[in-house]
Amino acid sequence: MHGTMRVSLTFALFALLLVGCQTDPIETRPFEMTSHDVTMDWGITIFQEEPCSGNRIAGGAISGTTTIAGLGVLAVGMSSAWDVGNLLTDDERQYEPTSPAAPPDGPVAPVMGPADYPVGFQFDPFADACLEAGAIAVSATGEVVFTAADGDRLTGRVAGGETHRLDFVAEGDGIETYAEVEFTGGTGRFSGATGSFVVHTIFRFDFATAAFVLDRAEVLPGGTVRY
Repeated sequence: MHGTMRVSLTFALFALLLVGCQTDPIETRPFEMTSHDVTMDWGITIFQEEPCSGNRIAGGAISGTTTIAGLGVLAVGMSSAWDVGNLLTDDERQYEPTSPAAPPDGPVAPVMGPADYPVGFQFDPFADACLEAGAIAVSATGEVVFTAADGDRLTGRVAGGETHRLDFVAEGDGIETYAEVEFTGGTGRFSGATGSFVVHTIFRFDFATAAFVLDRAEVLPGGTVRY
């Protein structure tokens, strides 16, 4: 009788110990951006890069803050590049441009994937000039980093997508991009995070300020994050 009680008490204490050691359960949550304050750090078109390096590539970087439903306000940084030298065929395209500045049957370039980064540019967008041969002014890393107020980081990588040429005032003075992002983990509560989302952006060159401006930024429905 006493032995049975001791065994029962042992199992009960073991169960309580397991409960006490359990962490919050992993959940799959919608990844929805409700607002943002994001600007373009730099943007380079094929018309700028090709005369410098001969490479038919373009790219850009953005940063700022976003409000994600259930996560709050997060600082964000992201850079990507697209291969204008290898345009997609009609059968390969997956997205339709929404901007009225998109020409009918306009060219669509693939957004580069993880194996392509970093992508270096010889054109210096801050000096509006070409650097000497072999020099790199800026690089697109394909990395996406969200940082919470407590320092926890949610990381991702650009896995592909499409960039559509836009013609607002002149040919190619805007871009509409659908960048597919895969979460790769993070730190703190985001450690081991998985999931994916598609970020949709429209940029145009403002001739008055001689800089790219962000006309639209959104996360398309269907994105998820699991941590």
